[in-house]
Amino acid sequence: MAKSKRRTFGTVRTLPSGKHQALVHDPLTSRRLSIGTFDTKAVADRAIREASAKQIRGEWVRPQDARVRFEDYAAEWLAEKKALRAENTYKDYRKNLERHILPHFGRAELQAIDATAIKHWFIHLVENPPVGADPDKWKASTARKIYRTLNALFNAAVRERRVPINPCQIVGGSVSRSDERDTISATEVMELVEAAEPRYRLVILLAGFVALRFSEIHELRREDLDPTRRTVHVGKSKTPAGIRTSPYTELMDPYVAEHLECFAGPRYVFMGSRGGRFYSSRWNPYWIDLRTRMGHPDLTTHDLRHTALTLAAEGGATIPDLMKLAGHNSAQAVMRYLHSTEAHRQAVSDALSQRIAKELAARRM
Repeated sequence: MAKSKRRTFGTVRTLPSGKHQALVHDPLTSRRLSIGTFDTKAVADRAIREASAKQIRGEWVRPQDARVRFEDYAAEWLAEKKALRAENTYKDYRKNLERHILPHFGRAELQAIDATAIKHWFIHLVENPPVGADPDKWKASTARKIYRTLNALFNAAVRERRVPINPCQIVGGSVSRSDERDTISATEVMELVEAAEPRYRLVILLAGFVALRFSEIHELRREDLDPTRRTVHVGKSKTPAGIRTSPYTELMDPYVAEHLECFAGPRYVFMGSRGGRFYSSRWNPYWIDLRTRMGHPDLTTHDLRHTALTLAAEGGATIPDLMKLAGHNSAQAVMRYLHSTEAHRQAVSDALSQRIAKELAARRM
């Protein structure tokens, strides 16, 4: 009959075969868990001590979890993201995994992927952009977004105790190096509005003056626009912080009224010219043509959002104000939308000069 010797953390069980089975306490299930069978009791004891030390250091991984293949865990992780994240975010994660990560790590065991393997993969990724890709943009931004996907996956694996530590240890690997994009002035926003077809004018205004994302504009319903209070309510966004109600300026009144009367559907504010839903596939070709004609060939719809937040900051909005307007839950996320314009820098300098002169004059009196 098998004999076992109990101790606080683990147990060595002698099997009929003469082998020694090491059993340890599993903090996830509060049960005894086998970590292996060994030829001698001394080796089994050593395995138990090592497992105990790893639990104390927070590095404990159950043996069955350690043998999970990366592709299997990635499928679990992606399914969770599909349920919890915005559709576009989920699509980006899936694309990054399928095109760039799974072909390299898919068949490996999750715990076998170390920092060195990831470093070599990342170097190859950065130095080998796909055919047709802009090498500078790929190196500065796109490759880092792919790395962020892998980093997020391993962060989840650490939280679930599938791996002891995150092997994504590249300093600055997740930081985008893209140059700060220029914004346009309020006058230039209005020039785009006046040059646009009437059914598209409100899109530009909501992005350029109210800082809405295109995905939020796409989902607006008639009841979300309140012309009486001059507010727009975002009821569906990529993050919980994106659910918000924002005021809009009086100059938008005639455009809101015209759009609701002539172009809005019975349910959604924005509809396609043929009566279907208004999607980016309809908007993007038109926007590219309009921006090019108006002398802004590189201006994206999201850059209009940058403009709205910059105008708000220059108008005296605080960081919490900007977070609410942008639909972000962190100050760091808002900071990338703040742009320093030459006119604003001059205004700050002039105000400082006036204050200094005023204080000096008061001292002389």
